[in-house]
Amino acid sequence: MISARQMADATGGATSGPQEQAVSIRDQLGKARTGLSVALSRAADLVRPAQDRSERLDPTARRRVAESLEGELSDMLEDAAKREISEEGAKALLLTADIVRWLREGEELPGDGAIALLEIHVAVFNGAPHEEERRSQRDLLAVLLALVDAQAREIHAGRWRYKRVNVEAAETRERRNFGDKVNGLRESRDLTIGELAAQSGLDVLAVVELIYAAREAGSSEIRLLAAALEVEPGDFFPDPTDGAAGPSALEAAAAEDGPDEEGGAG
Repeated sequence: MISARQMADATGGATSGPQEQAVSIRDQLGKARTGLSVALSRAADLVRPAQDRSERLDPTARRRVAESLEGELSDMLEDAAKREISEEGAKALLLTADIVRWLREGEELPGDGAIALLEIHVAVFNGAPHEEERRSQRDLLAVLLALVDAQAREIHAGRWRYKRVNVEAAETRERRNFGDKVNGLRESRDLTIGELAAQSGLDVLAVVELIYAAREAGSSEIRLLAAALEVEPGDFFPDPTDGAAGPSALEAAAAEDGPDEEGGAG
């Protein structure tokens, strides 16, 4: 777990790593950033080493980092359930959840900002006096470098999300409008995120994801939130008489009678 003091040290300029390290953590992070930057223009040259290094990620290190981040995520969710959460706090929470999913499932890469978040986690342990802490730093660094390599492969394959930035911007606007409406109704009813989660039957992470536009709401999630907030599902969306050409994807989902594919309810 990362304490507030450790985080402050990391962002305020921590001391260098142990003298016996062959390559300093700062150099390693520099190489990580360089690897991602070079991938944008020379992705073909990076594909083979990217595959090799990411495939060599020690399963034990992967598991230890996942378990550590899961503990931190649990604390963040508990805190978010009880009190208001800032947009920056929500971003850190959602990125942490993304990284945990990637480590556990090994499929979809975490969102933009995950590398920077992992760099902070690595820097927290600079100058750590205990072997257990140094091992945690080595594990985190291995995960960080594996993520850089995985992003390089996605760039080379043309799948990295910047390729679809205009489409995603429109999709994100729609999700953010929905999230803002849900959050405004929650606040007007003086509900915490935890209380809204309990009344809707969704888990806290799902509510945070929907409020902060991390993903699109499923049809059952829309109906559950509407029932918890005592509104109709259509109340989450703009009035079609205000110039909208037709129902949005979210509105269409809300009107569906089929099962929700997201599985956010618990």
